[in-house]
Amino acid sequence: MVDQLSVFASQVTRVAVEVGTAGKLGGQAKVEGVQGTWKDPTDNVNTMASNLTWQVRSILEVTNGDLGRTMEGSSLSFNSPFSNTLKI
Repeated sequence: MVDQLSVFASQVTRVAVEVGTAGKLGGQAKVEGVQGTWKDPTDNVNTMASNLTWQVRSILEVTNGDLGRTMEGSSLSFNSPFSNTLKI
């Protein structure tokens, strides 16, 4: 249990640094045999990193000239007229 918690903490830190600080897109936490209480936070970290990667790549498409790009998705953190579809 302690070993798995240590791996979880190190993977979450790695993903946070790679995706959030270094700008390396696509990072995912890898915790072998994760289950129970630690599965949800691991999945949440991976979902957050995937969403950030998708958003940055979508913005890059616009900066490269694809002005017809539509971003669709939902936001769990706030209600906004932009939370379902944002034409960028």
